[in-house]
Amino acid sequence: METAYYLVLCTCPNQATALQIAEELLGAGLVACINIIPNLTSIYSWEGKLIQSEESLLYLKTRKDKLADLEQAILTIHPYKVPEFIATAITYCNENFTYWMDGVLGGALREEE
Repeated sequence: METAYYLVLCTCPNQATALQIAEELLGAGLVACINIIPNLTSIYSWEGKLIQSEESLLYLKTRKDKLADLEQAILTIHPYKVPEFIATAITYCNENFTYWMDGVLGGALREEE
């Protein structure tokens, strides 16, 4: 069963960039809420080298109808050449939270029972 609500993960090079991206995405109405987790250690392979860096992680809550525009916005404003954009379906969420999300994001996108 497909869900209307998604959690998107996106790492940023620092707290200042995370805050700037969060403000832009919220201002554009693409997300209802963003949590920023600072001082995250990331280890990854980039251009043949093993990289370890401190990053901030964005947890973005949105709806399916906003995903494509959200991805395009992140690709446009993010400083990384290849920004992380991982969207995972929210299979269960408190109904009051989804009503709140719908209010923030405009309109409702409800699954048929």
